[in-house]
Amino acid sequence: MVASVQKLFNGLTKFGLGPKSKTIGTLLMDDSHACIDAIRDAFCVTLPKESQAYEKLVTLFTSDLESQGAGTFADILEGDSNDVLPIPYWAWQEKNADVTKILSKVSTAEEVKFVWPLIRDELIDCQCFISGRRIEISPYLAPLGVFGSYAKAKHRIFMSATVTDDSFLVRGLRLEPATIRNPLTFKKEKWSGEKMILIPSLIDETLNRSIAVKAFAAPKSKQYGIVALTPSFAGSKDWEGYGATIAVKSTINAQIDQLRKGNFQNTLVIVNRYDGIDLPDDTCRVLVFDSKPYSEKLADRYAEGCRSSSEVTATRVARAIEQGLGRSVRGEKDYCVFVLIGAELVATVRSAESRKHLSAQTQAQIDIGLEIAALAKEDADKAAPPLSGLLGLINQCVKRDPAWKEFYVERMGAIEPEVSPSSILDVFQTELEAELSHHDGNPKQALQTIQSLIDNEIKDDEDRGWYLQEMARYSFSFNKLESNKLQIEAHRKNQFLLKPRDGMQIDRITVVSQKRVGRILEWLQQFTDSGEIMLRVNDILSRLTFGARAERFESALDEIGQALGFECQRPDKQWGQGPDNLWGLRDGEYLLFECKSEVDIKRAEINKKESGQMNNSCAWFKRLYSGTKVTNIMIISTPKVCAGGGFNDTVEIMRTKELSRFVENIRNFFEEVRSFDVHDLSEAKIQELLDSNSLSVDSLTGDYSTAARSPED
Repeated sequence: MVASVQKLFNGLTKFGLGPKSKTIGTLLMDDSHACIDAIRDAFCVTLPKESQAYEKLVTLFTSDLESQGAGTFADILEGDSNDVLPIPYWAWQEKNADVTKILSKVSTAEEVKFVWPLIRDELIDCQCFISGRRIEISPYLAPLGVFGSYAKAKHRIFMSATVTDDSFLVRGLRLEPATIRNPLTFKKEKWSGEKMILIPSLIDETLNRSIAVKAFAAPKSKQYGIVALTPSFAGSKDWEGYGATIAVKSTINAQIDQLRKGNFQNTLVIVNRYDGIDLPDDTCRVLVFDSKPYSEKLADRYAEGCRSSSEVTATRVARAIEQGLGRSVRGEKDYCVFVLIGAELVATVRSAESRKHLSAQTQAQIDIGLEIAALAKEDADKAAPPLSGLLGLINQCVKRDPAWKEFYVERMGAIEPEVSPSSILDVFQTELEAELSHHDGNPKQALQTIQSLIDNEIKDDEDRGWYLQEMARYSFSFNKLESNKLQIEAHRKNQFLLKPRDGMQIDRITVVSQKRVGRILEWLQQFTDSGEIMLRVNDILSRLTFGARAERFESALDEIGQALGFECQRPDKQWGQGPDNLWGLRDGEYLLFECKSEVDIKRAEINKKESGQMNNSCAWFKRLYSGTKVTNIMIISTPKVCAGGGFNDTVEIMRTKELSRFVENIRNFFEEVRSFDVHDLSEAKIQELLDSNSLSVDSLTGDYSTAARSPED
């Protein structure tokens, strides 16, 4: 029998649950990494904002959510935000009976009925996340044993062609580490298919994302398909504006079928689908990988926000990139050009730290792409437009240039196949052991297991905090006082985690003015060359734009503040109170930001809730920083305040024009900086460049904003 993974893994499965499960002799799971995501979906209740259960759960946990981030929660209530808040584990456990009643009443609803039989008796061991658009409820560890047809199959075979790191199969499919360390492989196969990976911005800096989208989106007669992968529908708007076809859930199969039939006129844009789609041969000869992929799962987005520098997060991103690159080139004789655009994605594949999580084959293909990009840059005809040089490289592949094919075979033939699970295999196995102990009623054993993981494997405070929070959750069932102590320590090490109920300490920014330029030098010296500096700067600045998700925008503002030599905080994110961003400029002087990057740029007025948020942030600052000077800036597309709103303090507005000038001046500053040898760059020269690009403290507090106005102004 051949079936989709969803046919087996759902709460109403025809294969039966528990003791009623049908017996299977052999189960073969193809594209097993993609199946993990489908199985996670089987255990996840997703409640849209329109659902009655959504409203009731928000009401039930309002005070708990406000304690985790008053400003973020206010944005979520507006419904426009992509921000995510977790319901604290202690509140979830204490109100579990109320949650059960709410969900039971909607258990026959389409979004609940296929999941409810799987989690109705496991709710106390579930996690819950809320955004302005939906609520997601899922178990910390999916009880796969309920699917007896899977768990008790006599033989199980797991296949994957696009990802070499199988560590995710430990938790995702409950496989033994020994199975993952000793897979069945074809020893003689070093690589399969031909992939030309190009990064246009490395060929010429003018070949940015906007130019690439315009070039590849326009409909034209051609002999092969062009497909683009984007991480969000918001990111596909410009593709659509230039004439590309945007695939949606109801049309994607028919649109791919059109490519298979040879209808190549329109570029097809596929949103946030990096697995389960086959685009072989002429169906797709050029695949544009647009921007860094990110998970739509609220639990993953929360984890990535708390563990941005973690090996686990880096491996998840690498896995998504590998899956995207695996959509075309489906056979040994197949070939495709991959065009990588978007500052974050380019920075990721260029970074040695990030690339180590990719397979040896993909790393080699990226190296080939970097090499031919460098050669193209050297050989470029100065009179010819840069885009023609990029298209010339693409034609070498799609028109089967013999020199290119020979070069590719020679370079790829030198790599050695690898089958070595990453270091996170042991981490995932230990996590699994701890979660199983806790689920089986032995939380003290779970504590010991996680403590050994912290002692032996975890090297940075961000991840230590994450695992201390897990220990706090395990402790809550039998020692609430100890649980809160562990949560305090977790938050002290990683301030993006849950805020404890009691005992949280807020750290004030202390500024030493003369150290600003020294901090800029320290920031610059972490990079190996000027190219890496600009990759990082462009990555950050690409997120400082209206339309960016609030979390991405605010994190970028924090990162660029540090790059400019300031002490920075995100109070609402770190302590659940205060402004979105705070910069310490110089002794006794600060810059306070409230960010509204997701607001419709055509909106006429600042509404009452938004002005109220700013007033609360200003009051918070006065309470903690009494006697100091502050410039209050709201980043929003309109300076006008609605009739029902108003500011209690002086508030400046940074609109689209000011934000664009701010971003451009920062980019110009770092462009000028990189023309010098960083190690020989004097502090006086840095200060001169700051002043000439209007990035002095006085400029930052006066040149990039205008006064808020009433509707009559």
